[in-house]
Amino acid sequence: MGDNDQNEILELRATLTAKEQEITELRDKLEALNKAVATVRHDANNPLAVVLGQAQFLTTRIGGLPEDVNRRLKVIEEMSQRIRHTLNVLESFKQKPPVSQ
Repeated sequence: MGDNDQNEILELRATLTAKEQEITELRDKLEALNKAVATVRHDANNPLAVVLGQAQFLTTRIGGLPEDVNRRLKVIEEMSQRIRHTLNVLESFKQKPPVSQ
């Protein structure tokens, strides 16, 4: 094996090592992002469930509310559902890191 071949092999190894390091860093970033998504979903879903539940309770259980109050409760319910949908979409972007080889 000549010097050129050995140099080429060393360069390829260095490139491979650098690429492996990049993959490791990207995997770590993806894992951190996934944890952040899970935290945001959890922290938002709990109070959201309370807000949505209370709006639904008032709408369905208490009769005779003024029409403007019913409209406001409906807006609260619709916006809560919209936030819930957005959080579910956010969850769908969460990915698992590729398996190490």
